[in-house]
Amino acid sequence: MDRAKTMKEELQVVKKREKEGNDNGWEDDPDAQIAMVDQLWLWVMDDETVITCFPGNWGPEGKNDSRTDLLDTIRTHIRAERRPQISSVYHLVTMITSLCVGYVEHCRADLENCKDSFLHMFVSSIRIAADEEVNCFETFKASLSNPDKPVKPEKENGILREIVVLEEIKDIRDELNILRSILDDQRGLLRKLWNVIVPPQPTGARTTKNDPVLHYYQERSDIDLRIEKVEKMEIDAKNTYDSINHLLDLRQKNANLQEAVQASKQANLANDQAARGQLQAQEAVKQGRIILVFTLVTIIFLPLSFLTSLYALNVDSFPHQGSDFIYPDRWIFPRIFGTSTAIAIPLVSLAIYVNPILDWYKDTFRPRFRESPARSPPRFRDGRSRRESGHRLPEDEGKGKDSSPVPTPSQIESQQTNTSRKRM
Repeated sequence: MDRAKTMKEELQVVKKREKEGNDNGWEDDPDAQIAMVDQLWLWVMDDETVITCFPGNWGPEGKNDSRTDLLDTIRTHIRAERRPQISSVYHLVTMITSLCVGYVEHCRADLENCKDSFLHMFVSSIRIAADEEVNCFETFKASLSNPDKPVKPEKENGILREIVVLEEIKDIRDELNILRSILDDQRGLLRKLWNVIVPPQPTGARTTKNDPVLHYYQERSDIDLRIEKVEKMEIDAKNTYDSINHLLDLRQKNANLQEAVQASKQANLANDQAARGQLQAQEAVKQGRIILVFTLVTIIFLPLSFLTSLYALNVDSFPHQGSDFIYPDRWIFPRIFGTSTAIAIPLVSLAIYVNPILDWYKDTFRPRFRESPARSPPRFRDGRSRRESGHRLPEDEGKGKDSSPVPTPSQIESQQTNTSRKRM
């Protein structure tokens, strides 16, 4: 409770305004002030006696200002010469309640260069918040007008300034709401008091105009005018609050728009990369076709070059006429072109259909190697394995007698036959 109370006091408009004029801070200032609400207790004992009870100003002892102390204000007013003549106990009650209701106008806070009234501090705080909202809006508009312009260091916190102003104006609205409820209670209490004091007219209406003293103090209270001031401040605070929210909404929409623009740029970049990759793929296809043409030409002319070089050698089995080579047409051309054609046609076919051939090879032969069955154990001529015939395998070495295999019926019959033969 103490911590919450301290935080609430720190956020008061009076406390903030007074702290702005105190460089040492509120904790170091023994005369620091905060706004508090006190109650007035009043009893009418008889036609000549009135008893009142209310606390004094909050603060250190001996630091109260006589000009703003409520009790001194009432005493000063009673001693004043220019005031209506009080002739009854109800006049005194009306005077005390009127001065208590209007006491808020006498409250002052020590600022840097002057003393400011309680209600005027709210007006100043709302004006400061509205000016800060305008500055934030101008900063936001400037950022939209010049997106490439560097931002000042104090403006790099995004929406932090708006959040601070929003928090401040929200605290002001909360305090104005409390102040409005207090003023409504005071107005209701004054109306009840006047209904008790003022006698009804023959028409049933009640008015203080027939009693100059009651009418004077009724007008002096100014409760309706004070409520109108608070209502006007509530409207101004609400307008500032709505403006800040509208600015935050604009910032959010601008952020969404920037994200959409960045997403569009990234999409365009991805499309450009895809188009560039498609062009590269097309270039690769073109280069592959060019290489295929050179490959086919090489396959066709390589055997011709080889055979031509081969038949240019000085070999005794080749046709000669003296020391010169003489190749008849029917002898040389079938050998060169026939052999070259027989070599080139398979190679050309392989170069053209190499990819389908490789795919067929993978689909046909690779699964066989991957799914090759496990090697079956060796068996005897009668189809039985070594384990079924009762022989011990190397992996059975070291096992106990209980681990020997159970003999099959054929094994039992063969053992009985061997035993009978031995007996014979």
